[in-house]
Parts: sequence; structure tokens; C-alpha cells
Amino acid sequence: MNSKKGFGLLLASGLAIAACATFKSETAKREIASKESWAPTSAQKLDSGKIEELSSGGKMKLKTAHLIIDNDRAFQKKLEMVRSAQKNLRLVYYIWSDDYSSSLFNAEVIAAARRGVQVQILVDFITNYERLDLFSYLESAGQGNIKVKFYGLPPEEIQRAAVYMTIPCSKVDKPAADQCKNEKLALLSQMGNPKQTWFSQMFLSGMYGRNAALISLATKIGGGFDPAAYKQGPPPSPQKLAQLKQFAKIVFQAAVKNDAAAKLKMQLALTNYGDDLNPIMNELTGRLPFAMGGGDEWDHLTDYTHHKLLA
Repeated sequence: MNSKKGFGLLLASGLAIAACATFKSETAKREIASKESWAPTSAQKLDSGKIEELSSGGKMKLKTAHLIIDNDRAFQKKLEMVRSAQKNLRLVYYIWSDDYSSSLFNAEVIAAARRGVQVQILVDFITNYERLDLFSYLESAGQGNIKVKFYGLPPEEIQRAAVYMTIPCSKVDKPAADQCKNEKLALLSQMGNPKQTWFSQMFLSGMYGRNAALISLATKIGGGFDPAAYKQGPPPSPQKLAQLKQFAKIVFQAAVKNDAAAKLKMQLALTNYGDDLNPIMNELTGRLPFAMGGGDEWDHLTDYTHHKLLA
């Protein structure tokens, strides 16, 4: 088989595995309100007790509650709460925008801060990445009374993985399975194991900003990765491609999930088919940050907060 062509397809498969790994957790069981439970009265006339009974918020206790089913009225209610705030405002939002209604809301939040209200804002980092300057403005305009924090900032493991993917390694005709990985780990040690470099910042900016061109530049210039070099020669057969994808899954389970059975399968494959798999393994573990650990952090990479809370 053509190792370079096979690696190009395998790396694409490996990237898909790494990027699409999702975190699955058992959803807490809760009793869904039956249609009949709403029958005695209209939604607008439900009292606080009934709203608490039908709420999916568990054992949350409510002093007073109002069910608002009109978007405009809900927005006006938020403005009223901001305008009437005297000491503290706490806000948790999925999207914090700068359109017309959001600008009006921002103006009221700033006004509250300027009259002495302590405002704490928690927003989703991935969703609001392109508006980081807006939050800097809010903090500045709030004269020290607005504090913004982000949910889903890249943890240290992701930052170090970005550094790993954007540093180069030497190219040889017949590399060992872990040559590139070992070179990179040695280089990182010499560099003092930094959490960020210029190219890693470019990579993360591309990832969170959904800019494929930035990711490509960071890995191509910083990491010396050129996808075009792996398109030479005839493509592998469908059977060989299926085997490569299966091998990529085994490597992912062994390196990221620390699965003992997968580690054994990987070693057996490398022992029996080393001439074909060593160059692929070398590139795979040299380009993807398996050696950096942090598999759980990659599982949670696309987690976000979808709350819209104001208190």
C-alpha cells in the first residue's frame, strides 16, 4: 500500500475521531408533567405553587413565580429587573450579542453598574468568542462594577495539545512508530513545556473562531504538516481503507482512553505489519496530541452553557 496516501486518509479519520468524541452521561430521571395537569387553568393564570410543581428545576423553592409566554413581555421583564437592581446582578447567558435589543439591554446593564450595582456575567466562551471585544467594553464601561467570566475556556491540557500539534519533527524515509512523538516531547522539554506559543495561539484562535484557514496555517507552518504530500500515489482499496480506519480507532482507544485491550491490539498490529504501519503510526501520534493526555478534556471540548438566567 502507499503509506503516504493511506496516512492522509487515516489522519482524516483520526482527526474526526478526536474531534467528534462526545461526552455521554446518564440524564437524571424526572417526572414529566402530564397534559392533564395543565387542564384546570390557563398557562397565564398559574400561581407560584403550580409553577413550582410543574417546573423541571427539581426541588427549587420559589417565593414568587410568573409564567411569561410572550417574548416581548419577557424582554421587558428583564429590563425591569436590571433597572430595579440595587446591590447585585448575576447573569448567565448562552449568547450575548450586540443587535438592537441586546444593545438596549447592554446599556441598562452598564447604567446599573454605574449607579453602584455589582454585576457578574457568565457567558459561553465558544459561542461568544467572536465578541470578546464587547465584553472588554462592558467591563470598561462598567467602571469596575462589571465582571465577565467565560464558561468553556480552553483548559491547560488543550493549550498544551495545541503547542504539540504546532511544532515540527524531522522527516525520514523509514521512521520508527514513535519517532516524531519522541522528538516533539524532547523539544517541548527543552522549551520548558510551555502552555502557549505563537502558532498554538493561532491554532486555538482558528479552532474557537471556526476559521479553518488559521488552523491550516498553524499546523502547516508551525507543525510542518502538508496534506498535499500525502496525496501521492494511488488511493488504497476500500478494504485497506476500512482496515486503516479500524487501526485509527484502536490507536485512539489505546492512546487517549488508555484501554488495555486496544493497547494490545495496537502492539500486535505494529509487530505483524510494522513496515506498513510504522510510518502511519509515526505521523498519527506525531501530529495528534495522544502523548499529551487530557482525553477527558477533548471529550468536553464542545460543552457549552445554554442557560439564560438573570438574578
